[in-house]
Amino acid sequence: MVQDNVPTAWRQRRPSSGWRPGQLWTGTNPSDAAAAEEALLAAFVKTPHQLGRVMLDLHHIGVPAGHYMTTLDINADATGTPIVLTHGAGAGLGFGYRNFDTLASLGGEPRRVLAVDWLGQANSSRPSFPPELRPAWTRSDTDLVDLTIRFFVEALEAWRAALGIERFDLIGHSMGGYFSAFYAMAYPHRVRKLVLSGAAGVGHRPPPEKVRPFPMRSFKLLWNLRFVHFELLGAFGRLLRGSTRRGFINYFPSDSMEEAELLFEYFWALQTAHKGSTDVATNMILKPLATDDALYGATMYARRPVAAEPPEKLDALRKRIPTTLVYGEHDWLFTESVHDFVRDLGAPAKLHFVSGAAHHMYAENREEYHEIILHALRGK
Repeated sequence: MVQDNVPTAWRQRRPSSGWRPGQLWTGTNPSDAAAAEEALLAAFVKTPHQLGRVMLDLHHIGVPAGHYMTTLDINADATGTPIVLTHGAGAGLGFGYRNFDTLASLGGEPRRVLAVDWLGQANSSRPSFPPELRPAWTRSDTDLVDLTIRFFVEALEAWRAALGIERFDLIGHSMGGYFSAFYAMAYPHRVRKLVLSGAAGVGHRPPPEKVRPFPMRSFKLLWNLRFVHFELLGAFGRLLRGSTRRGFINYFPSDSMEEAELLFEYFWALQTAHKGSTDVATNMILKPLATDDALYGATMYARRPVAAEPPEKLDALRKRIPTTLVYGEHDWLFTESVHDFVRDLGAPAKLHFVSGAAHHMYAENREEYHEIILHALRGK
């Protein structure tokens, strides 16, 4: 079947307006962020594609009209089940620039691939977040987690409804994997196959007696106060650009310095050009802990783990949606409790490790990652 865009939902991207004083400090603006994204995609994505905005109807969760999720639509006329990609914290749809062409011809057949920027992140619009909280400090951690999950799940569902896509294969990375899992449990009839790549917050949190003092107590305090997240780069602006550039280029794999510079300019613009919105969601969902369960002794555990959902919700993954979990061999978000989660889901669930890779396995070992995705979406 052909998946057609709904004309009233899709908008071609226009130069962003809304100048704000902070842009003098950061040296970036929304137009720079859009241009950096377009330059990255133009350099590496050869399959026919279009980049635009999908307008959302989210009045039922308090988001006013006019908000949108930036969307890359590849092979828009391809038949069959589309592939939908969601990114992690501090990233955007452009991080899949080396994967899009392969996914668009997965298994030797054209596939429609849609990559999205989460609402409130990257180049999507920036609503007040969470819209139902005024002020946030009056709510408990449990309320904050519940409302945050609902916000992201309903944003993805509104995006799907706007484009008229009936069913799709869903691939989520890191925090995108966490929210994608909750989407699949909330709307199981919309997801044919689910792939969680380096997903955060999957396994159970360890019991209190297994938790040790966190090695960076000041970081943990600032994290729990919702002060430390990617939005902080904009607060420091030009002061951090040089050190951030060096750290990013050394951390994220690329095949050339030209590629590394393109990707860094994209990353930097995403973090500094826009006003803050849903970056703080990571703090609301995750909590830093030091335990023997973590691969490197300390990592982020979910305040509400996927594995802790009621059986009737997890049954969507056990009985209806074949689920594949993929981690890098050295992924710092992997914990041993992920093994327990996969065993609990039973035969339909699979766990794979990408050799030589860490958290960004889709970039660190593309060939092996793509092979795992091929088998996952074929059901092998």
